[in-house]
Amino acid sequence: MNKCNLIGAYIPAFGKIVSQMQHDLFHIYTVDEHILNVLRNLRRFAKDELKHEFPDCYDLFKNYKKKYILYLAALFHDIAKGRGGDHSELGAKDVDEFSKLNHLPVEDHALIKWLVKSHLIMSHTAQKLDLSDPRVIEDFAKKVTNKENLISLYLLTVADIRATSPHVWNQWKAILLKNLFKYTLNYLEQDKLSHEDSITERKEKAALILDNYNIKNHHYKTLWENFGKSYFYRYTEEEIAWQTRLLFSHIAPTKPIIRVRHRPNGEGIEVLIYQKNSTNIFNKTCHFFDEIGYNIAAAKIFTTQH
Repeated sequence: MNKCNLIGAYIPAFGKIVSQMQHDLFHIYTVDEHILNVLRNLRRFAKDELKHEFPDCYDLFKNYKKKYILYLAALFHDIAKGRGGDHSELGAKDVDEFSKLNHLPVEDHALIKWLVKSHLIMSHTAQKLDLSDPRVIEDFAKKVTNKENLISLYLLTVADIRATSPHVWNQWKAILLKNLFKYTLNYLEQDKLSHEDSITERKEKAALILDNYNIKNHHYKTLWENFGKSYFYRYTEEEIAWQTRLLFSHIAPTKPIIRVRHRPNGEGIEVLIYQKNSTNIFNKTCHFFDEIGYNIAAAKIFTTQH
Protein backbone atom coordinates (compact mmCIF):
# COMPACT_ATOMS: atom_id res chain seq x y z
CA MET A 1 0.00 0.00 0.00
CA ASN A 2 2.81 2.40 0.82
CA LYS A 3 4.72 1.63 -2.40
CA CYS A 4 1.57 2.35 -4.40
CA ASN A 5 0.96 5.54 -2.36
CA LEU A 6 -2.44 4.25 -1.24
CA ILE A 7 -1.82 5.25 2.38
CA GLY A 8 -0.76 8.73 1.33
CA ALA A 9 -3.81 9.05 -0.90
CA TYR A 10 -6.13 8.19 1.98
CA ILE A 11 -4.16 10.10 4.63
CA PRO A 12 -2.41 13.05 2.92
CA ALA A 13 -0.25 13.73 5.98
CA PHE A 14 1.33 10.29 5.56
CA GLY A 15 2.27 11.03 1.97
CA LYS A 16 4.41 13.93 3.18
CA ILE A 17 6.70 11.72 5.28
CA VAL A 18 7.36 9.00 2.69
CA SER A 19 11.14 8.57 2.27
CA GLN A 20 11.78 11.36 4.80
CA MET A 21 15.07 10.83 6.61
CA GLN A 22 15.42 11.19 10.37
CA HIS A 23 18.60 12.95 11.39
CA ASP A 24 19.25 11.59 14.87
CA LEU A 25 21.34 8.93 16.59
CA PHE A 26 18.53 6.41 17.04
CA HIS A 27 16.39 6.07 13.90
CA ILE A 28 17.97 4.29 10.94
CA TYR A 29 14.74 4.15 8.94
CA THR A 30 12.83 6.85 7.10
CA VAL A 31 9.75 8.12 8.93
CA ASP A 32 7.30 6.05 6.88
CA GLU A 33 9.43 2.90 7.25
CA HIS A 34 9.63 3.44 11.00
CA ILE A 35 5.85 3.83 11.29
CA LEU A 36 5.26 0.66 9.27
CA ASN A 37 7.75 -1.17 11.50
CA VAL A 38 5.81 -0.06 14.58
CA LEU A 39 2.63 -1.46 13.02
CA ARG A 40 4.49 -4.68 12.24
CA ASN A 41 5.70 -4.95 15.83
CA LEU A 42 2.16 -4.53 17.15
CA ARG A 43 1.04 -7.37 14.91
CA ARG A 44 3.86 -9.54 16.28
CA PHE A 45 2.30 -9.24 19.73
CA ALA A 46 -0.72 -11.15 18.37
CA LYS A 47 1.19 -14.12 16.96
CA ASP A 48 1.21 -17.27 19.08
CA GLU A 49 4.52 -18.43 17.62
CA LEU A 50 6.17 -15.18 18.80
CA LYS A 51 4.71 -15.19 22.30
CA HIS A 52 8.12 -15.97 23.78
CA GLU A 53 9.50 -12.61 22.63
CA PHE A 54 7.23 -10.52 24.85
CA PRO A 55 4.85 -12.70 26.88
CA ASP A 56 3.50 -9.70 28.80
CA CYS A 57 2.75 -7.78 25.61
CA TYR A 58 1.24 -10.90 24.06
CA ASP A 59 -1.22 -11.29 26.94
CA LEU A 60 -2.07 -7.59 27.07
CA PHE A 61 -2.56 -7.34 23.32
CA LYS A 62 -4.64 -10.51 23.19
CA ASN A 63 -7.10 -9.02 25.69
CA TYR A 64 -7.08 -5.57 24.10
CA LYS A 65 -10.61 -5.06 22.77
CA LYS A 66 -10.21 -2.35 20.12
CA LYS A 67 -6.86 -3.08 18.53
CA TYR A 68 -7.46 -0.56 15.76
CA ILE A 69 -6.87 2.16 18.38
CA LEU A 70 -3.26 1.04 18.74
CA TYR A 71 -2.78 0.72 15.00
CA LEU A 72 -4.07 4.24 14.38
CA ALA A 73 -1.96 5.63 17.23
CA ALA A 74 1.09 3.98 15.65
CA LEU A 75 0.16 5.36 12.24
CA PHE A 76 -0.09 8.93 13.53
CA HIS A 77 2.54 9.04 16.31
CA ASP A 78 5.36 10.36 14.05
CA ILE A 79 3.30 11.50 11.09
CA ALA A 80 4.02 15.20 11.72
CA LYS A 81 7.81 14.92 11.78
CA GLY A 82 9.64 17.41 9.62
CA ARG A 83 6.98 20.12 9.74
CA GLY A 84 8.65 22.15 12.46
CA GLY A 85 7.26 22.39 15.95
CA ASP A 86 6.27 19.58 18.30
CA HIS A 87 5.43 16.58 16.12
CA SER A 88 3.37 15.03 18.92
CA GLU A 89 1.09 18.06 19.13
CA LEU A 90 0.85 18.41 15.36
CA GLY A 91 0.14 14.71 14.98
CA ALA A 92 -2.68 15.00 17.51
CA LYS A 93 -4.30 17.62 15.27
CA ASP A 94 -4.06 15.18 12.36
CA VAL A 95 -5.89 12.65 14.53
CA ASP A 96 -8.66 15.20 15.09
CA GLU A 97 -9.11 15.63 11.35
CA PHE A 98 -8.97 11.90 10.62
CA SER A 99 -11.44 11.07 13.40
CA LYS A 100 -13.89 13.67 12.17
CA LEU A 101 -13.73 12.47 8.56
CA ASN A 102 -14.11 8.82 9.57
CA HIS A 103 -16.69 9.34 12.34
CA LEU A 104 -14.69 7.60 15.06
CA PRO A 105 -16.39 7.17 18.44
CA VAL A 106 -15.59 10.07 20.76
CA GLU A 107 -13.88 7.89 23.38
CA ASP A 108 -11.73 6.12 20.78
CA HIS A 109 -10.71 9.43 19.23
CA ALA A 110 -9.75 10.74 22.67
CA LEU A 111 -7.51 7.75 23.43
CA ILE A 112 -5.78 7.79 20.03
CA LYS A 113 -5.15 11.51 20.34
CA TRP A 114 -3.77 11.12 23.86
CA LEU A 115 -1.44 8.30 22.74
CA VAL A 116 -0.06 10.40 19.90
CA LYS A 117 0.50 13.40 22.18
CA SER A 118 2.02 11.27 24.93
CA HIS A 119 3.87 8.57 23.01
CA LEU A 120 7.30 9.65 24.33
CA ILE A 121 6.55 10.01 28.04
CA MET A 122 6.92 6.36 29.00
CA SER A 123 10.30 5.87 27.34
CA HIS A 124 11.57 9.15 28.78
CA THR A 125 10.38 8.28 32.29
CA ALA A 126 11.75 4.73 32.19
CA GLN A 127 15.17 5.66 30.83
CA LYS A 128 15.85 9.03 32.45
CA LEU A 129 14.22 8.96 35.90
CA ASP A 130 14.68 6.87 39.03
CA LEU A 131 11.90 4.26 39.05
CA SER A 132 12.63 3.33 42.65
CA ASP A 133 11.43 6.78 43.73
CA PRO A 134 7.68 6.60 44.57
CA ARG A 135 7.30 10.22 43.51
CA VAL A 136 8.36 9.34 39.96
CA ILE A 137 5.71 6.61 39.80
CA GLU A 138 3.10 8.91 41.28
CA ASP A 139 3.85 11.67 38.75
CA PHE A 140 3.74 9.22 35.85
CA ALA A 141 0.50 7.66 37.11
CA LYS A 142 -1.09 11.11 37.19
CA LYS A 143 -0.17 11.56 33.53
CA VAL A 144 -1.65 8.25 32.36
CA THR A 145 -4.64 8.53 34.77
CA ASN A 146 -6.08 5.04 34.22
CA LYS A 147 -5.29 1.41 33.44
CA GLU A 148 -6.50 1.50 29.82
CA ASN A 149 -4.20 4.40 28.99
CA LEU A 150 -1.28 2.68 30.71
CA ILE A 151 -1.71 -0.60 28.83
CA SER A 152 -2.15 1.23 25.53
CA LEU A 153 0.94 3.37 26.07
CA TYR A 154 3.06 0.41 27.17
CA LEU A 155 2.24 -1.62 24.06
CA LEU A 156 2.81 1.35 21.77
CA THR A 157 6.10 2.29 23.47
CA VAL A 158 7.60 -1.20 23.21
CA ALA A 159 6.59 -1.44 19.55
CA ASP A 160 7.95 2.06 18.89
CA ILE A 161 11.38 1.64 20.47
CA ARG A 162 11.90 -1.73 18.76
CA ALA A 163 11.17 -0.06 15.41
CA THR A 164 13.88 2.61 15.62
CA SER A 165 16.91 0.39 15.01
CA PRO A 166 17.94 -3.22 15.67
CA HIS A 167 20.64 -1.88 17.99
CA VAL A 168 18.49 0.44 20.14
CA TRP A 169 16.33 -2.19 21.82
CA ASN A 170 17.93 -4.32 24.53
CA GLN A 171 17.01 -6.31 27.61
CA TRP A 172 17.85 -3.42 29.91
CA LYS A 173 15.26 -1.16 28.26
CA ALA A 174 12.74 -4.00 28.28
CA ILE A 175 13.17 -4.37 32.04
CA LEU A 176 12.92 -0.62 32.66
CA LEU A 177 9.66 -0.37 30.71
CA LYS A 178 8.24 -3.50 32.31
CA ASN A 179 9.08 -2.20 35.79
CA LEU A 180 7.54 1.20 35.08
CA PHE A 181 4.40 -0.53 33.79
CA LYS A 182 4.23 -2.83 36.80
CA TYR A 183 4.84 -0.11 39.41
CA THR A 184 2.33 2.25 37.81
CA LEU A 185 -0.31 -0.47 37.49
CA ASN A 186 0.10 -1.27 41.18
CA TYR A 187 -0.27 2.42 42.00
CA LEU A 188 -3.43 2.76 39.92
CA GLU A 189 -5.06 -0.42 41.22
CA GLN A 190 -4.22 -0.10 44.90
CA ASP A 191 -4.69 2.54 47.53
CA LYS A 192 -2.12 5.25 46.97
CA LEU A 193 0.70 4.92 49.46
CA SER A 194 2.11 8.09 50.95
CA HIS A 195 5.84 8.67 50.60
CA GLU A 196 6.31 7.76 54.26
CA ASP A 197 4.31 4.55 53.84
CA SER A 198 6.38 3.66 50.77
CA ILE A 199 9.60 4.05 52.73
CA THR A 200 8.27 1.98 55.61
CA GLU A 201 7.16 -0.78 53.25
CA ARG A 202 10.51 -0.79 51.44
CA LYS A 203 12.44 -0.98 54.73
CA GLU A 204 10.29 -3.88 55.92
CA LYS A 205 10.88 -5.85 52.72
CA ALA A 206 14.63 -5.17 52.86
CA ALA A 207 14.69 -6.28 56.50
CA LEU A 208 13.05 -9.59 55.57
CA ILE A 209 15.76 -10.22 52.97
CA LEU A 210 18.49 -9.36 55.48
CA ASP A 211 16.92 -11.66 58.05
CA ASN A 212 17.58 -14.57 55.69
CA TYR A 213 21.28 -13.79 56.14
CA ASN A 214 20.86 -13.60 59.92
CA ILE A 215 21.49 -9.85 59.82
CA LYS A 216 19.24 -8.17 62.39
CA ASN A 217 18.06 -4.60 62.80
CA HIS A 218 20.60 -3.73 65.47
CA HIS A 219 23.39 -4.58 63.02
CA TYR A 220 22.41 -1.93 60.48
CA LYS A 221 20.34 0.57 62.46
CA THR A 222 23.16 3.15 62.56
CA LEU A 223 23.94 2.67 58.87
CA TRP A 224 20.32 3.27 57.87
CA GLU A 225 20.15 6.36 60.05
CA ASN A 226 23.24 7.72 58.30
CA PHE A 227 21.70 7.00 54.91
CA GLY A 228 18.76 9.27 55.61
CA LYS A 229 15.24 9.21 54.22
CA SER A 230 16.04 10.08 50.60
CA TYR A 231 18.17 6.94 50.23
CA PHE A 232 15.09 4.76 50.64
CA TYR A 233 13.30 6.66 47.88
CA ARG A 234 16.05 5.90 45.39
CA TYR A 235 16.76 2.20 45.86
CA THR A 236 14.65 -0.93 45.72
CA GLU A 237 14.35 -3.24 48.71
CA GLU A 238 16.65 -5.74 46.96
CA GLU A 239 19.31 -3.07 46.37
CA ILE A 240 18.98 -1.81 49.95
CA ALA A 241 19.46 -5.32 51.32
CA TRP A 242 22.51 -6.00 49.12
CA GLN A 243 24.20 -2.71 49.99
CA THR A 244 23.40 -3.10 53.68
CA ARG A 245 24.94 -6.58 53.76
CA LEU A 246 28.16 -5.16 52.36
CA LEU A 247 28.37 -1.97 54.40
CA PHE A 248 26.82 -2.43 57.85
CA SER A 249 30.19 -3.36 59.36
CA HIS A 250 32.06 -0.61 57.44
CA ILE A 251 30.13 2.55 58.25
CA ALA A 252 33.07 4.96 57.96
CA PRO A 253 35.89 3.20 56.09
CA THR A 254 39.25 4.88 55.58
CA LYS A 255 39.67 3.22 52.19
CA PRO A 256 37.09 2.81 49.40
CA ILE A 257 34.95 -0.31 49.44
CA ILE A 258 34.30 -1.70 45.96
CA ARG A 259 32.04 -4.67 45.28
CA VAL A 260 30.79 -6.18 42.02
CA ARG A 261 27.96 -8.59 41.25
CA HIS A 262 25.99 -9.86 38.29
CA ARG A 263 22.72 -7.98 38.03
CA PRO A 264 19.72 -9.94 39.38
CA ASN A 265 18.10 -9.78 35.92
CA GLY A 266 21.14 -11.48 34.41
CA GLU A 267 22.22 -8.61 32.14
CA GLY A 268 25.49 -6.87 32.93
CA ILE A 269 27.23 -6.24 36.22
CA GLU A 270 26.52 -3.89 39.08
CA VAL A 271 29.34 -2.04 40.84
CA LEU A 272 29.08 -0.55 44.33
CA ILE A 273 31.67 2.05 45.35
CA TYR A 274 31.51 3.37 48.92
CA GLN A 275 34.06 6.01 49.87
CA LYS A 276 34.61 9.48 51.28
CA ASN A 277 33.24 12.27 49.13
CA SER A 278 35.69 14.06 46.85
CA THR A 279 35.61 16.55 43.99
CA ASN A 280 34.10 15.22 40.74
CA ILE A 281 34.12 11.65 42.04
CA PHE A 282 31.02 10.73 40.01
CA ASN A 283 32.42 12.08 36.74
CA LYS A 284 35.80 10.48 37.34
CA THR A 285 34.23 7.09 38.04
CA CYS A 286 32.05 7.17 34.93
CA HIS A 287 35.04 8.28 32.86
CA PHE A 288 37.09 5.35 34.15
CA PHE A 289 34.52 2.78 33.03
CA ASP A 290 34.21 4.51 29.67
CA GLU A 291 37.99 4.43 29.24
CA ILE A 292 38.17 0.67 29.80
CA GLY A 293 35.35 0.05 27.32
CA TYR A 294 32.35 -0.59 29.56
CA ASN A 295 28.92 0.66 28.54
CA ILE A 296 27.10 2.32 31.45
CA ALA A 297 23.39 1.47 31.37
CA ALA A 298 22.61 3.48 34.52
CA ALA A 299 24.54 5.28 37.25
CA LYS A 300 23.50 6.69 40.62
CA ILE A 301 25.33 8.74 43.21
CA PHE A 302 24.22 9.18 46.81
CA THR A 303 25.83 11.09 49.67
CA THR A 304 25.22 9.84 53.20
CA GLN A 305 24.74 12.05 56.25
CA HIS A 306 28.01 11.12 57.95
